[in-house]
Amino acid sequence: MPLTKKTYKILILLLKKQNKTPEEIYRIADLLTKIDDFAPLISTLSTLSLEELANSLKVSEFKESETIFLKGSYSDKLYIIAKGKVLLYDSNDNISKFLVTTLRAGKVLGERGVIRHLPRSLTAVSKKSTYLLTMDLSTYRNIMRNQLHSNIEEKIAFLDEKFPRSFGFKAYQKEKIAYCIDIKQYKKDEIIVEQGQKVEYWIIVHSGECLLMKNSGLMQIKVSSIGSGCMIADECVFNDEPSHFTYKVVTDNAKFYFVKKQHLFLQCSQDLISKFSALCRARIVKRSEIAQGANRVNIISSSLGNIKTKLPQANSIIKKKFSISYKDIKKHESSLICLPKHLNRSKDKLVNLRKRVNLNRSIIASRSSINNSIII
Repeated sequence: MPLTKKTYKILILLLKKQNKTPEEIYRIADLLTKIDDFAPLISTLSTLSLEELANSLKVSEFKESETIFLKGSYSDKLYIIAKGKVLLYDSNDNISKFLVTTLRAGKVLGERGVIRHLPRSLTAVSKKSTYLLTMDLSTYRNIMRNQLHSNIEEKIAFLDEKFPRSFGFKAYQKEKIAYCIDIKQYKKDEIIVEQGQKVEYWIIVHSGECLLMKNSGLMQIKVSSIGSGCMIADECVFNDEPSHFTYKVVTDNAKFYFVKKQHLFLQCSQDLISKFSALCRARIVKRSEIAQGANRVNIISSSLGNIKTKLPQANSIIKKKFSISYKDIKKHESSLICLPKHLNRSKDKLVNLRKRVNLNRSIIASRSSINNSIII
Protein backbone atom coordinates (compact mmCIF):
# COMPACT_ATOMS: atom_id res chain seq x y z
CA MET A 1 0.00 0.00 0.00
CA PRO A 2 1.49 3.42 -1.00
CA LEU A 3 2.67 5.77 1.73
CA THR A 4 0.29 8.54 2.76
CA LYS A 5 1.18 12.24 2.75
CA LYS A 6 1.40 12.12 6.53
CA THR A 7 3.90 9.25 6.40
CA TYR A 8 6.05 11.07 3.83
CA LYS A 9 6.07 14.07 6.18
CA ILE A 10 7.35 11.86 9.02
CA LEU A 11 10.03 10.43 6.69
CA ILE A 12 11.20 13.92 5.71
CA LEU A 13 11.44 15.00 9.38
CA LEU A 14 13.43 11.88 10.30
CA LEU A 15 15.88 12.35 7.43
CA LYS A 16 16.45 16.00 8.35
CA LYS A 17 17.70 15.06 11.83
CA GLN A 18 21.46 15.42 12.21
CA ASN A 19 22.00 12.69 14.81
CA LYS A 20 19.66 9.77 14.29
CA THR A 21 19.13 7.01 16.83
CA PRO A 22 19.29 3.35 15.73
CA GLU A 23 15.51 3.18 16.13
CA GLU A 24 15.05 6.17 13.81
CA ILE A 25 17.37 4.67 11.20
CA TYR A 26 15.40 1.44 11.38
CA ARG A 27 12.15 3.40 10.94
CA ILE A 28 13.54 5.21 7.90
CA ALA A 29 14.69 1.92 6.36
CA ASP A 30 11.25 0.41 6.92
CA LEU A 31 9.51 3.38 5.26
CA LEU A 32 11.87 3.26 2.27
CA THR A 33 10.74 -0.30 1.56
CA LYS A 34 7.17 1.00 1.23
CA ILE A 35 7.83 3.70 -1.38
CA ASP A 36 6.12 2.76 -4.65
CA ASP A 37 8.93 2.73 -7.20
CA PHE A 38 11.87 2.55 -4.82
CA ALA A 39 10.85 -0.64 -2.98
CA PRO A 40 11.61 -3.02 -5.89
CA LEU A 41 15.08 -1.50 -6.25
CA ILE A 42 16.07 -2.26 -2.65
CA SER A 43 14.19 -5.52 -2.14
CA THR A 44 17.38 -7.61 -2.29
CA LEU A 45 19.49 -5.44 0.03
CA SER A 46 20.61 -6.86 3.35
CA THR A 47 19.40 -5.25 6.59
CA LEU A 48 22.81 -3.63 7.15
CA SER A 49 22.94 -2.23 3.60
CA LEU A 50 19.40 -0.93 3.91
CA GLU A 51 20.21 0.84 7.18
CA GLU A 52 23.40 2.27 5.65
CA LEU A 53 21.30 3.62 2.81
CA ALA A 54 18.73 5.06 5.25
CA ASN A 55 21.47 6.88 7.15
CA SER A 56 23.05 8.34 4.01
CA LEU A 57 19.97 9.81 2.30
CA LYS A 58 19.52 13.59 2.41
CA VAL A 59 16.50 15.84 1.87
CA SER A 60 16.55 18.64 -0.72
CA GLU A 61 13.82 21.28 -1.03
CA PHE A 62 12.98 22.92 -4.36
CA LYS A 63 10.68 25.90 -4.78
CA GLU A 64 7.99 26.18 -7.45
CA SER A 65 9.42 26.16 -11.03
CA GLU A 66 12.96 25.65 -9.73
CA THR A 67 15.28 23.61 -11.96
CA ILE A 68 16.48 20.37 -10.38
CA PHE A 69 18.84 19.47 -13.22
CA LEU A 70 19.29 20.37 -16.90
CA LYS A 71 19.41 18.13 -19.93
CA GLY A 72 23.03 17.32 -20.74
CA SER A 73 24.33 18.04 -17.23
CA TYR A 74 26.50 15.63 -15.24
CA SER A 75 24.58 12.92 -13.38
CA ASP A 76 25.79 13.01 -9.79
CA LYS A 77 22.60 12.27 -7.82
CA LEU A 78 19.56 10.03 -7.76
CA TYR A 79 16.29 11.44 -6.40
CA ILE A 80 13.13 10.03 -4.82
CA ILE A 81 10.12 12.34 -4.77
CA ALA A 82 8.76 12.58 -1.21
CA LYS A 83 6.44 15.56 -1.68
CA GLY A 84 5.26 17.63 -4.63
CA LYS A 85 5.55 17.04 -8.39
CA VAL A 86 8.39 17.10 -10.90
CA LEU A 87 8.01 17.98 -14.59
CA LEU A 88 10.37 16.32 -17.09
CA TYR A 89 11.04 18.24 -20.31
CA ASP A 90 12.83 17.34 -23.52
CA SER A 91 14.06 19.86 -26.07
CA ASN A 92 15.32 19.86 -29.65
CA ASP A 93 17.19 23.13 -29.27
CA ASN A 94 17.92 25.78 -26.65
CA ILE A 95 14.54 27.49 -27.02
CA SER A 96 11.66 25.06 -27.55
CA LYS A 97 10.82 22.32 -25.08
CA PHE A 98 7.97 19.87 -24.58
CA LEU A 99 6.67 18.04 -21.55
CA VAL A 100 7.53 14.33 -21.44
CA THR A 101 5.92 13.33 -18.15
CA THR A 102 4.94 14.44 -14.65
CA LEU A 103 6.29 12.49 -11.68
CA ARG A 104 4.64 12.37 -8.26
CA ALA A 105 5.57 11.20 -4.76
CA GLY A 106 7.07 7.72 -4.75
CA LYS A 107 8.77 8.02 -8.15
CA VAL A 108 12.50 7.65 -8.71
CA LEU A 109 14.16 10.43 -10.68
CA GLY A 110 17.51 10.67 -12.46
CA GLU A 111 18.56 7.04 -12.21
CA ARG A 112 19.35 6.81 -15.93
CA GLY A 113 22.43 9.00 -15.79
CA VAL A 114 23.72 7.43 -12.58
CA ILE A 115 23.22 3.86 -13.80
CA ARG A 116 24.59 4.27 -17.31
CA HIS A 117 27.20 7.00 -16.65
CA LEU A 118 25.45 9.33 -19.09
CA PRO A 119 24.52 13.03 -19.02
CA ARG A 120 20.95 13.89 -18.05
CA SER A 121 18.60 13.01 -20.93
CA LEU A 122 15.84 15.38 -19.77
CA THR A 123 15.41 18.60 -17.81
CA ALA A 124 13.67 18.29 -14.41
CA VAL A 125 11.70 21.19 -12.91
CA SER A 126 9.64 21.27 -9.71
CA LYS A 127 5.97 22.01 -10.43
CA LYS A 128 5.39 23.33 -6.91
CA SER A 129 7.23 23.25 -3.59
CA THR A 130 8.89 19.84 -3.73
CA TYR A 131 10.93 17.68 -1.36
CA LEU A 132 13.33 15.13 -2.83
CA LEU A 133 15.28 12.41 -1.06
CA THR A 134 18.75 12.48 -2.60
CA MET A 135 21.38 9.80 -2.94
CA ASP A 136 24.80 10.91 -4.17
CA LEU A 137 26.92 9.02 -6.66
CA SER A 138 29.31 7.54 -4.09
CA THR A 139 26.43 6.05 -2.09
CA TYR A 140 24.98 4.64 -5.26
CA ARG A 141 28.26 3.04 -6.22
CA ASN A 142 28.69 1.51 -2.80
CA ILE A 143 25.17 0.23 -2.20
CA MET A 144 22.75 0.46 -5.08
CA ARG A 145 24.56 0.08 -8.38
CA ASN A 146 23.90 -3.56 -9.16
CA GLN A 147 20.23 -3.47 -8.14
CA LEU A 148 19.29 -0.28 -10.01
CA HIS A 149 21.23 -1.31 -13.08
CA SER A 150 19.45 -4.64 -13.34
CA ASN A 151 16.03 -2.98 -12.99
CA ILE A 152 16.37 -0.52 -15.87
CA GLU A 153 18.36 -2.95 -17.99
CA GLU A 154 15.57 -5.50 -17.55
CA LYS A 155 13.09 -3.10 -19.17
CA ILE A 156 15.41 -2.34 -22.08
CA ALA A 157 16.21 -6.04 -22.58
CA PHE A 158 12.49 -6.86 -22.57
CA LEU A 159 11.80 -4.28 -25.30
CA ASP A 160 14.80 -5.57 -27.29
CA GLU A 161 13.46 -9.12 -27.11
CA LYS A 162 9.84 -8.35 -27.97
CA PHE A 163 10.58 -5.66 -30.58
CA PRO A 164 13.72 -6.59 -32.56
CA ARG A 165 15.55 -4.00 -34.64
CA SER A 166 13.76 -5.16 -37.80
CA PHE A 167 10.46 -4.02 -36.27
CA GLY A 168 11.52 -0.39 -36.55
CA PHE A 169 12.27 0.59 -32.94
CA LYS A 170 15.55 2.45 -32.57
CA ALA A 171 17.80 1.71 -29.59
CA TYR A 172 17.50 5.26 -28.22
CA GLN A 173 13.69 5.07 -28.53
CA LYS A 174 13.57 1.86 -26.49
CA GLU A 175 15.81 3.39 -23.85
CA LYS A 176 13.64 6.49 -23.46
CA ILE A 177 10.46 4.39 -23.38
CA ALA A 178 12.03 2.19 -20.70
CA TYR A 179 12.25 5.23 -18.43
CA CYS A 180 8.55 5.96 -18.99
CA ILE A 181 7.45 2.45 -18.00
CA ASP A 182 5.37 1.96 -14.88
CA ILE A 183 5.18 -1.58 -13.51
CA LYS A 184 1.92 -2.90 -12.07
CA GLN A 185 1.20 -6.23 -10.41
CA TYR A 186 -2.18 -7.97 -10.57
CA LYS A 187 -3.52 -11.05 -8.83
CA LYS A 188 -5.59 -13.92 -10.20
CA ASP A 189 -9.11 -13.01 -11.44
CA GLU A 190 -8.40 -9.26 -11.42
CA ILE A 191 -9.66 -7.41 -14.51
CA ILE A 192 -7.06 -5.32 -16.37
CA VAL A 193 -9.36 -3.75 -18.98
CA GLU A 194 -13.07 -4.32 -19.61
CA GLN A 195 -14.77 -4.51 -22.99
CA GLY A 196 -15.98 -1.03 -23.98
CA GLN A 197 -13.48 0.70 -21.67
CA LYS A 198 -11.06 3.23 -23.17
CA VAL A 199 -7.57 3.49 -21.70
CA GLU A 200 -4.75 5.95 -22.37
CA TYR A 201 -1.93 3.48 -21.73
CA TRP A 202 0.08 1.15 -23.92
CA ILE A 203 -0.06 -2.08 -21.88
CA ILE A 204 2.21 -5.09 -22.39
CA VAL A 205 2.15 -8.38 -20.48
CA HIS A 206 5.56 -8.82 -18.86
CA SER A 207 4.90 -12.09 -17.04
CA GLY A 208 1.91 -14.26 -16.20
CA GLU A 209 -1.12 -14.88 -18.38
CA CYS A 210 -4.45 -13.22 -19.16
CA LEU A 211 -7.70 -14.61 -20.47
CA LEU A 212 -9.17 -12.58 -23.30
CA MET A 213 -13.00 -12.61 -23.35
CA LYS A 214 -15.75 -11.06 -25.47
CA ASN A 215 -19.36 -10.37 -24.55
CA SER A 216 -21.97 -11.70 -26.97
CA GLY A 217 -25.50 -11.03 -25.78
CA LEU A 218 -25.83 -12.58 -22.35
CA MET A 219 -22.82 -14.85 -22.90
CA GLN A 220 -19.13 -14.14 -22.27
CA ILE A 221 -16.99 -16.03 -24.77
CA LYS A 222 -13.46 -17.11 -23.88
CA VAL A 223 -11.29 -16.22 -26.87
CA SER A 224 -7.63 -16.89 -26.05
CA SER A 225 -4.93 -16.92 -23.42
CA ILE A 226 -2.16 -14.34 -23.89
CA GLY A 227 1.23 -14.16 -22.21
CA SER A 228 4.54 -12.31 -22.10
CA GLY A 229 5.01 -9.76 -24.87
CA CYS A 230 1.34 -9.56 -25.86
CA MET A 231 -0.38 -6.18 -25.93
CA ILE A 232 -3.63 -5.40 -24.12
CA ALA A 233 -6.36 -3.14 -25.55
CA ASP A 234 -3.87 -1.46 -27.87
CA GLU A 235 -6.78 -0.45 -30.13
CA CYS A 236 -7.40 2.28 -27.53
CA VAL A 237 -3.94 3.72 -28.14
CA PHE A 238 -3.33 3.16 -31.85
CA ASN A 239 -6.87 3.24 -33.31
CA ASP A 240 -8.58 5.49 -30.75
CA GLU A 241 -11.28 2.85 -30.09
CA PRO A 242 -12.71 1.37 -26.87
CA SER A 243 -11.41 -2.07 -25.97
CA HIS A 244 -13.02 -4.84 -28.02
CA PHE A 245 -12.36 -7.41 -25.29
CA THR A 246 -12.13 -7.97 -21.54
CA TYR A 247 -8.77 -9.06 -20.08
CA LYS A 248 -8.62 -11.06 -16.84
CA VAL A 249 -5.56 -12.46 -15.02
CA VAL A 250 -5.64 -16.27 -14.87
CA THR A 251 -2.28 -16.97 -13.21
CA ASP A 252 -1.62 -16.44 -9.50
CA ASN A 253 0.28 -13.24 -10.29
CA ALA A 254 0.96 -11.20 -13.39
CA LYS A 255 3.17 -8.19 -14.10
CA PHE A 256 2.42 -5.53 -16.71
CA TYR A 257 4.29 -2.64 -18.29
CA PHE A 258 2.27 0.59 -18.63
CA VAL A 259 3.36 3.50 -20.84
CA LYS A 260 1.22 6.62 -21.28
CA LYS A 261 0.00 7.10 -24.86
CA GLN A 262 1.39 10.64 -25.09
CA HIS A 263 4.85 9.51 -23.93
CA LEU A 264 4.91 6.60 -26.38
CA PHE A 265 3.90 8.80 -29.32
CA LEU A 266 6.64 11.32 -28.49
CA GLN A 267 9.26 8.60 -28.93
CA CYS A 268 7.81 6.85 -32.01
CA SER A 269 7.89 7.94 -35.65
CA GLN A 270 4.65 8.14 -37.63
CA ASP A 271 5.69 5.09 -39.68
CA LEU A 272 6.11 3.08 -36.48
CA ILE A 273 2.73 4.22 -35.15
CA SER A 274 1.13 3.21 -38.47
CA LYS A 275 2.76 -0.22 -38.23
CA PHE A 276 1.43 -0.69 -34.69
CA SER A 277 -2.03 0.39 -35.87
CA ALA A 278 -2.05 -2.12 -38.77
CA LEU A 279 -0.93 -4.97 -36.52
CA CYS A 280 -3.58 -3.98 -33.99
CA ARG A 281 -6.33 -4.22 -36.63
CA ALA A 282 -5.02 -7.63 -37.71
CA ARG A 283 -5.14 -8.87 -34.11
CA ILE A 284 -8.71 -7.66 -33.66
CA VAL A 285 -9.82 -9.46 -36.84
CA LYS A 286 -8.09 -12.68 -35.75
CA ARG A 287 -9.47 -12.59 -32.22
CA SER A 288 -12.96 -11.67 -33.45
CA GLU A 289 -12.94 -14.67 -35.81
CA ILE A 290 -12.09 -16.95 -32.88
CA ALA A 291 -14.88 -15.39 -30.81
CA GLN A 292 -17.41 -15.76 -33.63
CA GLY A 293 -16.47 -19.41 -34.12
CA ALA A 294 -16.89 -20.11 -30.42
CA ASN A 295 -20.22 -18.30 -30.39
CA ARG A 296 -21.54 -20.34 -33.35
CA VAL A 297 -20.59 -23.57 -31.62
CA ASN A 298 -22.39 -22.46 -28.45
CA ILE A 299 -25.52 -21.65 -30.48
CA ILE A 300 -25.37 -25.01 -32.29
CA SER A 301 -24.92 -26.89 -29.03
CA SER A 302 -27.91 -25.11 -27.51
CA SER A 303 -30.02 -25.85 -30.59
CA LEU A 304 -29.07 -29.54 -30.66
CA GLY A 305 -29.80 -29.83 -26.97
CA ASN A 306 -33.33 -28.54 -27.57
CA ILE A 307 -34.16 -30.67 -30.65
CA LYS A 308 -37.75 -31.91 -30.76
CA THR A 309 -38.68 -34.84 -33.02
CA LYS A 310 -41.83 -36.78 -33.71
CA LEU A 311 -40.35 -39.75 -31.89
CA PRO A 312 -40.63 -39.44 -28.09
CA GLN A 313 -37.90 -42.06 -27.72
CA ALA A 314 -35.54 -39.97 -29.86
CA ASN A 315 -36.26 -36.84 -27.81
CA SER A 316 -35.18 -38.50 -24.59
CA ILE A 317 -32.10 -40.01 -26.22
CA ILE A 318 -30.97 -36.64 -27.64
CA LYS A 319 -31.49 -34.91 -24.29
CA LYS A 320 -29.55 -37.64 -22.53
CA LYS A 321 -26.65 -37.51 -25.00
CA PHE A 322 -26.17 -33.73 -24.80
CA SER A 323 -26.28 -33.71 -21.02
CA ILE A 324 -23.01 -35.65 -20.88
CA SER A 325 -20.00 -33.42 -20.15
CA TYR A 326 -16.74 -33.70 -22.05
CA LYS A 327 -14.89 -35.17 -19.09
CA ASP A 328 -17.46 -37.97 -18.88
CA ILE A 329 -17.40 -38.87 -22.59
CA LYS A 330 -15.01 -41.81 -22.30
CA LYS A 331 -16.89 -43.17 -19.31
CA HIS A 332 -20.15 -43.10 -21.25
CA GLU A 333 -18.82 -44.17 -24.68
CA SER A 334 -19.75 -47.82 -24.26
CA SER A 335 -23.34 -46.96 -23.37
CA LEU A 336 -24.04 -44.57 -26.27
CA ILE A 337 -27.21 -45.54 -28.17
CA CYS A 338 -27.67 -44.75 -31.87
CA LEU A 339 -30.91 -43.07 -32.95
CA PRO A 340 -33.33 -45.09 -35.09
CA LYS A 341 -33.79 -44.79 -38.89
CA HIS A 342 -33.35 -41.24 -40.35
CA LEU A 343 -32.19 -39.94 -36.95
CA ASN A 344 -29.58 -42.64 -36.69
CA ARG A 345 -26.04 -41.47 -35.97
CA SER A 346 -23.03 -43.62 -35.32
CA LYS A 347 -21.46 -43.75 -31.89
CA ASP A 348 -18.23 -42.16 -33.20
CA LYS A 349 -20.07 -39.20 -34.73
CA LEU A 350 -21.90 -38.52 -31.49
CA VAL A 351 -18.66 -38.69 -29.52
CA ASN A 352 -16.86 -36.32 -31.93
CA LEU A 353 -19.79 -33.90 -31.96
CA ARG A 354 -19.92 -33.76 -28.17
CA LYS A 355 -16.17 -33.19 -28.01
CA ARG A 356 -16.45 -30.24 -30.41
CA VAL A 357 -19.38 -28.74 -28.53
CA ASN A 358 -17.86 -29.00 -25.07
CA LEU A 359 -14.38 -27.96 -26.12
CA ASN A 360 -15.69 -24.83 -27.80
CA ARG A 361 -17.85 -23.92 -24.83
CA SER A 362 -14.60 -23.01 -23.11
CA ILE A 363 -12.43 -22.35 -26.14
CA ILE A 364 -8.98 -21.00 -25.25
CA ALA A 365 -6.24 -20.75 -27.86
CA SER A 366 -3.06 -22.65 -26.99
CA ARG A 367 -0.55 -20.41 -25.24
CA SER A 368 2.31 -22.06 -27.12
CA SER A 369 0.78 -20.92 -30.41
CA ILE A 370 0.47 -17.30 -29.35
CA ASN A 371 3.29 -16.62 -26.92
CA ASN A 372 5.52 -13.83 -28.20
CA SER A 373 3.14 -13.37 -31.14
CA ILE A 374 2.29 -9.88 -32.31
CA ILE A 375 -0.70 -11.01 -34.39
CA ILE A 376 -2.65 -12.92 -31.72
